Amino acid sequence: MVEKRPRITTIQNENKPIGIFREVKFATEGANRGSYQRFMNELYDALTERADKSGVIPVLPSPLLEPDDHRQYVLAELSNEYQSIKLALNVSDVYILGYHLDSTVRRVLPYSGMYGSLEIYSRVNDRRGIPLGIDQLPQHINYVNIITQLDSGSIARALLVCIQMVSEAM
Repeated sequence: MVEKRPRITTIQNENKPIGIFREVKFATEGANRGSYQRFMNELYDALTERADKSGVIPVLPSPLLEPDDHRQYVLAELSNEYQSIKLALNVSDVYILGYHLDSTVRRVLPYSGMYGSLEIYSRVNDRRGIPLGIDQLPQHINYVNIITQLDSGSIARALLVCIQMVSEAM
């Protein structure tokens, strides 16, 4: 289910606040087409808050001069019954710049965020061959949260699903 309004979240690094971000949430438990559509509508509203709305279709804002300006990003939290992942989206291009888990373990991934790199590590020839949908999303939230796994291919596949179901779906 989706919260009614995007929340504001403070992110801290080494116990120092580094920004206050707009946040939208989507829980897969009990989710359906309508709740996913509400999530996407609220994400759209958060992403277009600074957009040029003078025309029929809003034009996403240019990047801010300060890359750490909190207005440049929106957090999208995806959760299943047990775990969650926060995706950091750039409001200028809707790219997923990173993700945050509740874990304290930092993991360096051996691939970039480019489709080709993610497809190679996830062992799929084409991302369009990965099943998408509300029913598959909980499993991929779990994959991203399995910090100890040696095979980062499952994380690459999960990131491909998140990119397609969040960024590309915009």
